[in-house]
Amino acid sequence: WTQSVDRIELRVLRKPRGVAAADCDVVVRGDYFKAAHRATGDVWLEGQLARRVVASQSLWWVVADEASSEPSAQTAAADASAASSSFGGRPEEDAGALRVVLYKAPTTLLRAGVHDAHWTRLFDADDDLEADDMDHDRTDLDPDLRRRLKLRDLKASQDAALELAKREQCEADGLAWTWVGDAEHRRREGDDTFIEPSYNVPGQLGYDTAIADRDLVLREAGKLAGA
Repeated sequence: WTQSVDRIELRVLRKPRGVAAADCDVVVRGDYFKAAHRATGDVWLEGQLARRVVASQSLWWVVADEASSEPSAQTAAADASAASSSFGGRPEEDAGALRVVLYKAPTTLLRAGVHDAHWTRLFDADDDLEADDMDHDRTDLDPDLRRRLKLRDLKASQDAALELAKREQCEADGLAWTWVGDAEHRRREGDDTFIEPSYNVPGQLGYDTAIADRDLVLREAGKLAGA
């Protein structure tokens, strides 16, 4: 599966290539998805979605095999969606595949004022994907919001690179840093279980450790803006 700002695109891999669209039973509800064989009941994909979708706007189709005389299950809407699909691969390899487009429900605004439309997992039971595990297609995002998202992601990656450099510097200096509770973060977020490295918490071991060359660290990590 892949995603952009406003939609999720699925390819149901377990659907046998020879099963026609008329034999597919696809159910889309606000927080639920199922794809199965209409006659046998064999389930190819099913689960409680991690976040809500707009069922009335979502669509599915079986990709036509141009070498077959069987009519295509694609609709005009599906054709338009397929034309802009983020799936790669050659058309002949996709023939007979069941493809689905799920439109995401309206999202909430982040504190920074940017739409957080990114799904970290498809189904509620799945493990979360890390930020680097999936490409972020934001071509359908407002240009100003896209710029702000890019800046936010850059800052997050810079902070991670600098934190790693600080940890390495602490260890090089022989400081045995530990995991500690951050009282300020716990008060602000209401999370009494939050912990982080002592070198990130004011007054704790390693906090005053300095990084010799911040720009060098970011350049070597490929995180320096304009580098």
